[in-house]
Amino acid sequence: MGIIEWLNANAGSGLVLVLLLLLAAMVLLIINVSRVNRIAKETIENTLNIKVDFIASTAESKDIKLGIYNSNFRDIIISAFGFVYFDQQIDFFGNYRKETGQVEMKVVVSARSNIEYVLPVELLESIIFANNFRHRHIKKLQAYIIDSIGAKKVVSARHIRAILKRRLKERERLAKEAALANRDPNLRWYTKLMFWKPQTVETSTKKTVSIPKKTTKSRSTNTKE
Repeated sequence: MGIIEWLNANAGSGLVLVLLLLLAAMVLLIINVSRVNRIAKETIENTLNIKVDFIASTAESKDIKLGIYNSNFRDIIISAFGFVYFDQQIDFFGNYRKETGQVEMKVVVSARSNIEYVLPVELLESIIFANNFRHRHIKKLQAYIIDSIGAKKVVSARHIRAILKRRLKERERLAKEAALANRDPNLRWYTKLMFWKPQTVETSTKKTVSIPKKTTKSRSTNTKE
């Protein structure tokens, strides 16, 4: 009996065998992909590191410095970095590319070297409080970095969060003092608090006079008579 006759006689068994082979190939592929991802994750955790610090740019303001360090003996390509707040990524990778004149969509961190990005603290504050969902407290803040194969490393930024909280308390104090000085009952000091500046607050000398309802009723009855 030839091969063609055997295949015609055992078509069902051959189909089952092919499906089993395909299933085994898929399982092996999944195992290999998971191993590659695990190795890549361990590699980025051991070789790439991100640090966040406050630096004094002028006597009155401070900046935030993001430092990305590569301790490996080979170059590593990164595709994103920034902060994580309320499970949302605040990415500054595009800003870094524009400021450094990078044309490529990915940035190379050379072996045993680092790159730095400095941003004004007011910029991070405005983004955080715009996405704060009306909370008047700063939640958990983290810094993150992603390499070219999608491996991600996240570190805590507690000290940045603590400084932002102190700045928030100071803004609240100044806004409350401005509200008391103006004696304006319609002024809600917590409205748009993060974008409030002391020098823009102006005291108003105009007075509004409201006519009581009883007086208006008496006047209307007199006119009818």
